[in-house]
Amino acid sequence: MESANTSSHSLHLVLRKANNDHEAIAKKIKNLLAFIEHESSQYDMLLEYQQEYRDKIHNQKAISVTDINRYRSFYAKLETALSQQKEKIDLAQSRLNELRQTLLIQQHKVDTLKDLIRKKENQIAINEEKKLQKTIDELSARRAMINDNT
Repeated sequence: MESANTSSHSLHLVLRKANNDHEAIAKKIKNLLAFIEHESSQYDMLLEYQQEYRDKIHNQKAISVTDINRYRSFYAKLETALSQQKEKIDLAQSRLNELRQTLLIQQHKVDTLKDLIRKKENQIAINEEKKLQKTIDELSARRAMINDNT
């Protein structure tokens, strides 16, 4: 019976580790969601700035060739910045999806361990009850033998 208790204790240790891993993954997801929100906000601000810049240039009546070249150069830099920002968001979103899958797998491990522990503890209780019943039966049998002999 000591072995069963040791086994149950070991399972509890494994469950604690699995729960810690689950919490660590959940924390990573929370941080990544905040990162994605921040980067998306940055992307939106860049996009808005690009639109305002485009409108400002288009609303100018007279524009020199030099200004047009500067406009094109700066606009290209904005396009590059937007593209890089979008790539950061897409990569973070991809990582978020991976972490969510990992979290689901980890949750399954935790649930399985909890179920295994419950079954193990139920089996220990059943075995203890059978052992107690056997002891009671043996004592009853001895008492009956003593009563028969007297």
